[in-house]
Amino acid sequence: MQALQPLRQTIDRWLYPDLGQVAPRHGERAMHRARSEGKDTLEICGLVAALTVATYLTRYSLKEPTFADRVSFAVANFVVAIPQLVLFAGPFPVRRTRRVCAPTWKMRDRKKVEYQEDDVLMNCAVSGGFGRTTTAAAA
Repeated sequence: MQALQPLRQTIDRWLYPDLGQVAPRHGERAMHRARSEGKDTLEICGLVAALTVATYLTRYSLKEPTFADRVSFAVANFVVAIPQLVLFAGPFPVRRTRRVCAPTWKMRDRKKVEYQEDDVLMNCAVSGGFGRTTTAAAA
């Protein structure tokens, strides 16, 4: 899947403009962690609703179809359904990623933020103490 990596990075930069402000290695780790985060109730309901709407919009009925008719309509249905699913269901994973990464992206705006190697999202060292923080090597 290395061939698709530049495309994925371009899409990530477009969907998450704040990601460009974070070091690339930390951004990749934050994105991976956000994508592996569990889904909340709103996301599950939204995905189910998106599947329902896409299924409803791509229904078709044939009277006495042949096998070739069924296959051709199924392929056409698939081609029509993919953009609908991207349009209707796509915002929910983007919302989850932004929700999980937002603390990391906001922390970079504060002074003297150092991103720890072992855990980008939880181990941000902030001088002055904001909420749950850890301190970096003090000397």
